[in-house]
Amino acid sequence: MVRRSGQMGVPVITVDENVVVGFDEPRLERIFASAGSGPRLGASVAPRNGGLLVGQVHAGSLAEKAGLKPADVLVAINGNAVTTPEQLQRHLASSSPGRPIRMRVRRDGGDLELSIAPPA
Repeated sequence: MVRRSGQMGVPVITVDENVVVGFDEPRLERIFASAGSGPRLGASVAPRNGGLLVGQVHAGSLAEKAGLKPADVLVAINGNAVTTPEQLQRHLASSSPGRPIRMRVRRDGGDLELSIAPPA
């Protein structure tokens, strides 16, 4: 996710967990070049309760289209346990383009299966 803000004319750009202050184009280019390939979930997550606690779900994202909601705990992608954001990104990046991605989620004390249909 890329966000822009600033104070008193100084641009501040946030790319995922990286904050860039000013016009540091070389750093921005390195951040974008090192960004993982594959589909992006479109939700903020944090390790919690043996999975990933979902915070914000971005409008129009794959997460929203799949039905993921804030306070869900994402526990598996395609049958593989996820406990860190890095594991989540690796599993998303290794998925086949255009094939549904299955997610197991804990919500309100129960487990449910959701599916993401990334673009081909």
